[in-house]
Amino acid sequence: MPLDKAFALYEAGDRAGARALAEQILLTASGNAEALHLLAVIAQDENRQAGAEDFARRALSVAPGQSLYLNTLGNGLAAQGRSAEAIAMLEDAVKAAPSQADIMFNLAKAVENTSIFEKGRTTSLHLLVAPIRRAH
Repeated sequence: MPLDKAFALYEAGDRAGARALAEQILLTASGNAEALHLLAVIAQDENRQAGAEDFARRALSVAPGQSLYLNTLGNGLAAQGRSAEAIAMLEDAVKAAPSQADIMFNLAKAVENTSIFEKGRTTSLHLLVAPIRRAH
């Protein structure tokens, strides 16, 4: 499958090849959320945050609430300095996948890197602690 090959190219470090193949997939399947997400991740890797945001939002329009896509968008928003939006997106990602430690870590990092943390925002901290409490 072309998408599997695109992921393999990305994993092998060939972002240009993965990007070209994902773009080719979108020519025939413009609503392929996985290809859109792969392009978002590649754009983030290349520090093209606006492009990453566009691809992630398009992926989410096809697959709303998908935690991986929410996580990618949240990270991109954080990289753009849009902390409040990033935290909201990452909170949604944690709600969608509360057992995903990497998403919780990204949320904690986003909260820590903002003045919101200093102002005592507790919603994010509660989201981070609740799944850990349930696990014990």
